[in-house]
Amino acid sequence: MSLLIILLIILYEGIGLTSPIWHGQMREQDLDAYEALRAAMQIDTSCRPGEQLYLTEDPVDALSNRLYLMEQAQNSITLAVFEFHDDNAGEAMLASLYAAAERGVHVRILVDGMSVFYGLFASRDFRTLSCHPNSEIRIYNPVSFLRPWKFNYRMHDKFLLIDDRYALVCGRNISNAFLGGYVPEEKRKYDRDLIFTGDENSGFLHQFSIYVDTLFTAAGTAPCRRVGFGDKSLRAAYQQTKEELGFAEQGGIRGEVFTPESVTLLTGPVCAGYKNSFLFDALMDRAAETGEAPPARTDTQTMEEADVLIQSPYLVCDDSMYQRLTDLPGSKTLIINSVFGGSNPFGCSDYLLQKENVLRTGLRVYEYQSRYPFHAKMLLLGDQTAAIGSMNLDTRSAYLDTELMVLVRDPALNTFLRGEARNLMDSSSYVDESGETHKGENYIEKEISRTKQVVYEILGKGGAPLRKLK
Repeated sequence: MSLLIILLIILYEGIGLTSPIWHGQMREQDLDAYEALRAAMQIDTSCRPGEQLYLTEDPVDALSNRLYLMEQAQNSITLAVFEFHDDNAGEAMLASLYAAAERGVHVRILVDGMSVFYGLFASRDFRTLSCHPNSEIRIYNPVSFLRPWKFNYRMHDKFLLIDDRYALVCGRNISNAFLGGYVPEEKRKYDRDLIFTGDENSGFLHQFSIYVDTLFTAAGTAPCRRVGFGDKSLRAAYQQTKEELGFAEQGGIRGEVFTPESVTLLTGPVCAGYKNSFLFDALMDRAAETGEAPPARTDTQTMEEADVLIQSPYLVCDDSMYQRLTDLPGSKTLIINSVFGGSNPFGCSDYLLQKENVLRTGLRVYEYQSRYPFHAKMLLLGDQTAAIGSMNLDTRSAYLDTELMVLVRDPALNTFLRGEARNLMDSSSYVDESGETHKGENYIEKEISRTKQVVYEILGKGGAPLRKLK
């Protein structure tokens, strides 16, 4: 009898966990809520004099910028993140957030339920911040084995909003792999931040604030308040971090600075449920417009530089996504991590079986392999526009998770990012039209053990029926 009960529980959890595979319908109330959000975000996002955009790629600068921006907060801080680790970078962030709460700033934090499930509640510093009177912490879609059909709907956004003056959007989680100089280079994950600065009259900051409030109060989020006794530890960590990084005296945001023409937020639905591919479709629509009507180019620019370039850690598409990529006019370039060089075995291994389908779309695929993988997500559309944010080019980002991308119209930013993409290509291999493989001058050959190859083959073939969940 006990064996039967165990088998029934396993069946119940298995059916629930895999339900998104065959459930492809967005609920009517979620559709209505998303339409209301999109209507509210129909705001002129043309940039005004004084508004600037910073691009930061160095992980030490990325951590310092976060701490510096939180130090400037006078009224409010809102932070959202998929993974929040209790390590050196996590302690520095929690200590600075606690210091802000201590001086009267209203601190709001939204963390995905997976971080809590993996042990964030065990963090004394996190619990201490959660019970501070000036902090408000919410968990997006807490993990519950009583509702396994909810398990795969995650919040994948990563952003920081301060006083409606600064908005930071990125693909970085809060961990030593992404922030600070706490780990050796080979253990890092390459990513980038966009930081927008403006004031209460900024269209983009108004748009961003609407989305942040909608996500923070979305159905399926739950308040989090746990007793902690780490006040002295957090105060000490804050002082130590100030001395080591010097962010309080930093004097400004570190990174490349740009003056964009417009900055617009693109998002998917915020519901903890199945989502139509609104954000992916919006990006493809803009990419299609780029190919149909390419902007003016100088004589020194190539056709490749004038069309669509996509950077994603890995690629997992269904038939409709492949079709959208196939239908894109003009030249199309994709940069992904190599199968064995990426940090997500489930996502990267899919390419072992899907390479022919990917190449059939007309994409020229560069498989990046260097000292450490990249985690950044980006689209470059012509020579005028760039989109940066949290969305991977995969079915999970398209249908299951919350995601956001920032669409920036700025030729100077586009040119800079194309230079960064060229550096990635130089560390990549690609297959040309004749089927011949070429390797960039900085491509690093890695010896892959037979065990790892077998594991990835198993993940690729065995995970084929579960591709939508990767």
